[in-house]
Amino acid sequence: MKNFLTKALKRVICSFLITFLFSETLTFSEQQTYDTAELAPEISVIIPVYNTETNLEDCLTSVIGQSFAHLEIIIVDDGSTDSSPAIIKRFAETDARIKVITQENKGAAAARNAGLRLASGEYVAFVDSDDTIDVKTYERAYKKAEESGADIVMFGESRFSPQDKTYDNAFEALDAPGAIFLWNKLYRREFLLDNNLWIPEHIKCYHDDAFNCVALPKANRVACMQERLYHYRRKRPGSIQTASSLSRRVESVLNVARFVCEDWRKNGYIKKDGHWLLKKINRMFSGHARRLSEEKKIYYSKALLDIIRGDLYNENNISRLSKFYQTKLENWTKYAQM
Repeated sequence: MKNFLTKALKRVICSFLITFLFSETLTFSEQQTYDTAELAPEISVIIPVYNTETNLEDCLTSVIGQSFAHLEIIIVDDGSTDSSPAIIKRFAETDARIKVITQENKGAAAARNAGLRLASGEYVAFVDSDDTIDVKTYERAYKKAEESGADIVMFGESRFSPQDKTYDNAFEALDAPGAIFLWNKLYRREFLLDNNLWIPEHIKCYHDDAFNCVALPKANRVACMQERLYHYRRKRPGSIQTASSLSRRVESVLNVARFVCEDWRKNGYIKKDGHWLLKKINRMFSGHARRLSEEKKIYYSKALLDIIRGDLYNENNISRLSKFYQTKLENWTKYAQM
């Protein structure tokens, strides 16, 4: 009798455990499916990587640790030759939101475009693999985008901060602190695709400037946040930002001017709003021109004036610049007359 009761009790316990575990398995499975659906990406974060093993782990940790979890994290390994690929693989194995693209070295602009082609989120953001972001960056930027209906949301960085302001005249946003950068913004992906906006790969320096000078005017609305959410790290020796010669930088300014002027002329922006672009090009070029030799000042001033003369460089647009920027313009254009 005792053996019978013992066996019966074991059967009851086993039956209970099986039922409980089966129930928990179904619950877990259902919860996982629910979570996957809930975490459909609202923001695609694109991170181009080229030999940034020293800072890459900090960067990726700051992105995957966002309070806003509905992310698609696209890491583009642009032909790294250090341990960056191993770091990327380790992170990808632990976070299902990460997608990895591996390509031969083509430069940061091409890497960002590769990520943009794969992106599926409602919004797109860019992060440099040297840098980090505040834990609530995308939570706050997404909220701002949804509340404002803006095509582009811009936020601050450790060194600068735009005013809390929404621009319905998007040309004015070109003058906001941080307007030129890719990494301090949230772009509505549909807006980028509808306007065929891609980062110009032939411009090796300042492709951020070129892209935003073309993108911002097309936005129906640009919203700025005063919060400093991005943490920029001075670029390592050997990166494009630190290794470019002065001549290469000036050549890139000319390439930006050609690219943006062509777009503004095509879209009819210059006649009414050309002074915004004249100011931007004037500021970019004058910052380098003062360090050029006399011979190169003459050469590059003539080259730039050939690009902007007529519809952009004229009395109407010059008169709409502040005295400060008129003086800058005079300082380098005089060399084009020599």
